[in-house]
Amino acid sequence: MSVLTTLPQHATHRFAAMRGFGSTPRGWIGIDIGSRSIKLTQVQRSGDRYQICQRWCVNREQHPSQDSPTTAINLADKHLRLAELRELFTRSECAAAVSMAYHSLRSLELPAASPDETRDMVSEELAADDEIGDTDYVFDFWSTNKAADQAATVTALRMPATLATGVAEGLTSAGYECQVLDGLPCALARAVTMMNGPTATPIVALDLGDSEFTFVLVVNGMPIYTRPLRGGGLRRLIKPVQQAFKLTHDEAMQLLVRYAIAPPDQSLRRAVSGPAQMLEQPMARLINELKRTLDYAVQQFGTSIPTELVLFGGGASIRHLPDCLSEQLGVPALTWRLPTSKPHEAADDSQFGVAAALSALRWEQRSCS
Repeated sequence: MSVLTTLPQHATHRFAAMRGFGSTPRGWIGIDIGSRSIKLTQVQRSGDRYQICQRWCVNREQHPSQDSPTTAINLADKHLRLAELRELFTRSECAAAVSMAYHSLRSLELPAASPDETRDMVSEELAADDEIGDTDYVFDFWSTNKAADQAATVTALRMPATLATGVAEGLTSAGYECQVLDGLPCALARAVTMMNGPTATPIVALDLGDSEFTFVLVVNGMPIYTRPLRGGGLRRLIKPVQQAFKLTHDEAMQLLVRYAIAPPDQSLRRAVSGPAQMLEQPMARLINELKRTLDYAVQQFGTSIPTELVLFGGGASIRHLPDCLSEQLGVPALTWRLPTSKPHEAADDSQFGVAAALSALRWEQRSCS
């Protein structure tokens, strides 16, 4: 499943769209370009089982507040050492995804039509969007459901063309052959499938990224509903801790990984730490937003209550967070991990789930479209 594959020709003229099966068991290099860090991962596959065989994370020097849909992503920054990191991985083909902070998302009701006709209608709808103006952009879309009257609901994801080509060209200059620029909702849906296998029961993927928290309802491996949650991402959640103790982002995260939010067990709350107390209000807002989003998604799409809430991203490492969400939402919550991961590695899997799903695009023939 992939979107945003329509990159301008000058950025991809060297690379064919490699979607076939090859002799090597390793996938492409998956590159998850977040607001604060870039995660690189390569998986290998045996039958229908995946295993992470290499992973690496590098922090971006650009201050996250500078991220916007029109801000260039400087992958040529020597601090990132992307050219050096290429040597850690097998082959040079890669698939990339960019933080949702760089995208805009639209849900459209359109008449049922052929894929080409639907693409034309989506293009016309986006062209009429006042928020875009004269900005040149790339987009792709996927169907989420069809109503009884044959109207189709599609989700469209778009980003400025200059950003898309900049990512492809930056990776090229570092020695990577960029095959696909994927959309985060599709990558999250693929990651859930890698973990659980395809299932008709709904599962929620929750990406706890630095700039945004992204909710994706996944059914049969497809992202049928996507919503960036109101209230910002991890940097806003941990801001009270940072300000109170005058900590950097990384220092505040170390506190939360160790002391965490308040444990759901009432008998343990007497020993709640200072950082946990400071997060009670931000956590209450997040839980309220999740409840509202869950209720809307279940009602709108006529699904059953999700059987799992799978956590991705840096926020997934906050101690007690899965237990707290499980208790408050009534849905079992767990961090993403592959069944093949060893215990000492699985704790970090959730940060690399999106990159792992990008790596798996080497074998995936399915599309969100």
